[in-house]
Amino acid sequence: MRTIFAAATLAFAMAAGAAAPDYGADFDHLWRTLGAEYAYFESRDVDWEAVRATHRPRAAEAKSRDAFIGALEATLETLTDFHLHLRTNTPASTRLVPSGSDLWAEWRGTHAIVTQVRSGHAAEVAGVRAGDEVLSLNGVAIAERVQRRLPCCRKDPERVRQWALLAELAGTHDADRVLSIRGGDGTLREVRLARSFRPRAESLVSWRRLPDGLGYIRVTAVGDTDAVPAFDAALEALKDTRGLILDLSETAAGGSTDVAEPILGRFFSKPAVYQKGKPRKGAEWRAEVAPRGPWTYEGPLVVLVGRWTASMGEGMAIGLDGTRRGVIVGTAMGRLEGAVFTDKLSSTGIGFNYPAERLFHVDGTPRERFVPAGPVDYERIPRERQASALLDAGVVRLRALLNR
Repeated sequence: MRTIFAAATLAFAMAAGAAAPDYGADFDHLWRTLGAEYAYFESRDVDWEAVRATHRPRAAEAKSRDAFIGALEATLETLTDFHLHLRTNTPASTRLVPSGSDLWAEWRGTHAIVTQVRSGHAAEVAGVRAGDEVLSLNGVAIAERVQRRLPCCRKDPERVRQWALLAELAGTHDADRVLSIRGGDGTLREVRLARSFRPRAESLVSWRRLPDGLGYIRVTAVGDTDAVPAFDAALEALKDTRGLILDLSETAAGGSTDVAEPILGRFFSKPAVYQKGKPRKGAEWRAEVAPRGPWTYEGPLVVLVGRWTASMGEGMAIGLDGTRRGVIVGTAMGRLEGAVFTDKLSSTGIGFNYPAERLFHVDGTPRERFVPAGPVDYERIPRERQASALLDAGVVRLRALLNR
């Protein structure tokens, strides 16, 4: 008994002697870093000093790590940037958009209208389709939930309101979502989207032959270097096709130039500038793709994109468009802003990602504003055809290219 008591006393003394995390210092580090390096302040009408005055007390006085994380998340939300986030979360954290979301909606006046649904994910499985109106979430009118979610210190309510709608619909890690929906035919229904839902796992790269000598390659992991040899194998199998569809519509997990540029390189016979960038301070830079592999695929190329084409997937799409090497078909993409840098808070070890460089199409259009020349309007497509609509549109466009 005496030995147990001594061990317990020692453990308590060691715990008592451990330095408590300095939440205030870590908050200041994050706030200063963003104030100096975040690339998109000019498009946010935000009072950054007021953000500090509002959120630092909550952060500095947090009683737990989870509470501190919550305070930091509230701070980042004032910039309403889905590419800006902590590298950790709590059960109560909002799922990341678009990587953790399964439906996209937009305001039409006072109505929250679903414009796209993620293939194979909970919302689609539950029967939600483009054209549906979201009336409420977990028993609270969606307009009320959005109003509650609006962050402090902003003066551009329309932009903030759209961000808040997407954040609310994404839900949190610890709760199911119950949506009250009005269909396009006026039918009311309620759907439950379980937090435990897991979509079917997909290969990094998949391929198949389509009728009329066409090929199809789907890439879902632009951040995994194993995708490069997998893509090469797919392209080799489709070497004899008349034209190719490259599906980037499920690249929401982000990516790396170490994967994207080698894939792009298979479509070029000489170097080409495919993207431009500009840090908050400093000179503009240009990213170039170089030819790669034993041969170049020279047939017509159609690229499929949508709201879950994100980050480096968006970079690949604007690159193929800007070099005129591919025709882009689909919708506006995830609209994640900028090239992401990573930093870590010294006291808690919490990491965070933030856009420190703006990214542009070679014609100067900001990447997040790019819209495909071949649009797909899911709201005008019958519910039963929405799942195949993107590929159908891509095939039609590829056949048109071949018939020129």
